[in-house]
Amino acid sequence: MPKADQTAWLKRLASERDNIFAALAWCRSPNGDYSLGLRLAGRIGWVVSWGSLWNAYMPIDDARGWMDDIEERVTALPPEIQAATVYGVFDLVQCMGDWESARRLFEPIREIARRTGDTRTAWHMLWVECAQRDLLDRDFASAVPFYEQMIADSEEGSVWRALAQGMYGRALAANGQPGRAITLLEAGLEIWRKNGIVWTMLGGTSTLHFSLAQAHAWQGDFEAARSHAERATAEFLQVGWTAFEASRLGAMAALANGSVDGFIANARRHFGLPPVITLGRGPTHPVSTGFAIDAARCVLTTARAALAAWHGAFPDQIWPALLILIAREYVALGQNQVAFRLFGAASAHEIAHADTDLGRSISARLAERRTQALTDASLFEQWRVGERMSQEDVAGLLGKALDPTRPRTTHGGAQTNPGGRQNAAGAVPPAVEA
Repeated sequence: MPKADQTAWLKRLASERDNIFAALAWCRSPNGDYSLGLRLAGRIGWVVSWGSLWNAYMPIDDARGWMDDIEERVTALPPEIQAATVYGVFDLVQCMGDWESARRLFEPIREIARRTGDTRTAWHMLWVECAQRDLLDRDFASAVPFYEQMIADSEEGSVWRALAQGMYGRALAANGQPGRAITLLEAGLEIWRKNGIVWTMLGGTSTLHFSLAQAHAWQGDFEAARSHAERATAEFLQVGWTAFEASRLGAMAALANGSVDGFIANARRHFGLPPVITLGRGPTHPVSTGFAIDAARCVLTTARAALAAWHGAFPDQIWPALLILIAREYVALGQNQVAFRLFGAASAHEIAHADTDLGRSISARLAERRTQALTDASLFEQWRVGERMSQEDVAGLLGKALDPTRPRTTHGGAQTNPGGRQNAAGAVPPAVEA
């Protein structure tokens, strides 16, 4: 149940991870209580998923083991928690990055929910269906009936209605219907405000402000997009969440709206954030990759508007920071060749701005990317190509490269365009945030 203090409970529970590991191991031992362990395993998937963002990652080495004979074993639990427990195990496994194994539980969860009358878990399975169709298969049209059923099956004014409105609104905006999206998102935002919830999984005022920023950007209202992105950034930071995507969108929306000062303020905030977790410290699964793809498309579409507004002649003092922010979106899209060419171009212009506040703020992040390029010959070659490009060359590259096409995310994480051609670099999220 979404609550105002969910992040506090998340951190507290994650701090007990060693004790949780020990308890799970005992429950599966010959003298242990398997049913108790199954119940616990079905309650910690959300900690595995979100705890990593507070450096509280809980790597369950044998998460799939709790799927063994689960339909039979779950009958030992009270009927009212059976479906939710199996759903929790699904969440646990998919949060470890194994969506394909986890999805084998779809039908058992639905069947147990029907048998036991668990309408809340049945509602959650509507969201899973949306995630599969919209974020993984990239078939938004087939997901629409499930999004709408989520709204129909939630009580008006409830946080569940707000969750449904937020998720459907985000999807509508990413799929060419920002006007409808804004109406839904504003209604959901009001519910979260009344309940005093800044952040919860897939909801809260912070998430809705970010989704509204995206919707307004897709609609071309960059002043409103910047306002919501800045509010989202502030609220994400309030709960200790990473605010990279919101601050990048805020910077780009400000520039598209003609404000260099707004761009600099948001960019400095972005580059001042601590680095995000690396792949070795947290799970990466296709659903989160799907969200990242749509966020990147929105920023690149806004960058295209900024390029048009400034006729490709951006102010000299923001050039390196702008290239890094744009390059980061290509990393999210798996287009590392383009990304590292832009990182190289940013590096070539970095020295001229090293003594400015913005220049100093980007140096460390650019150094991290340079180190990453040195470990891959093909990326280093793109970096060197970028170093030799003039601003006119880079502007020409951006004009060709800023393509908002929505690629498809395969279950393995690689991305393809709607025609099915895989991007050259695959869809490997970065180990270091720019």
